[in-house]
Formats: sequence, C-alpha cells, structure tokens
Amino acid sequence: YNDAEKQLLLALELVEKKYGPHHIKVTEALFLLANVSEDIGEFEKAKERYERVLAIQKLAFGESNTTVIKTAIRLADTYN
Repeated sequence: YNDAEKQLLLALELVEKKYGPHHIKVTEALFLLANVSEDIGEFEKAKERYERVLAIQKLAFGESNTTVIKTAIRLADTYN
C-alpha cells in the first residue's frame, strides 16, 4: 500500500498542477487515495480525502448525482 499511496500522491500532484485543486479530474486520484487510506486503517485521512472528493463532485454534478451518492456512501463507511 505504501507504493500505491506514493504513486497516487504523485498523480494527484500532477493533476492539481495541470487543472487546479478543485477540478473534477482531481477526484479520481483523491478517491483512490482515500480507498488506500481506508484499507490500511487510516480512517481520519480517508475521511478527509472522501470529503474533499465529495465537495468537488457536488460542485461539478449536483447533490443528487449517482457518483456523488456513491462517494457519500464510501465516506459514511469510514465512520463504522
């Protein structure tokens, strides 16, 4: 997981540089980073990342979009 996180952090950095930190393209790497954080038990870090993904997705798609709903469910899972 350490290598995956390092590569995803690099990808996130590159996407943020190209598109900006609030662009929808940022959410792919950020969502995967949240998954990795959750898998290794870093739930606070996962929550922060899912919350950021959710905020960007809501702006891009609106609150009732299925992608937004799926992310909200993943975020909710981190509270268990």
